[in-house]
Amino acid sequence: MDHLGQSGGSIASKMAAAYELRKFPQYKNVICRLLEKAEIEGPAAEMLKCEMKLTAKFYQEEE
Repeated sequence: MDHLGQSGGSIASKMAAAYELRKFPQYKNVICRLLEKAEIEGPAAEMLKCEMKLTAKFYQEEE
């Protein structure tokens, strides 16, 4: 989560961080809340938003 919130860094590394959040089911409630409310701007923001939505969906389908 810390990596996603940092300014700078590549979109690819942030996408990988969003994907890796799937390994922490004990935090799924807070992960989903944060991913759904995150505001992302800048180049390639849509790619990161998509990965974040997929991670939230991963946990929602698990229920």
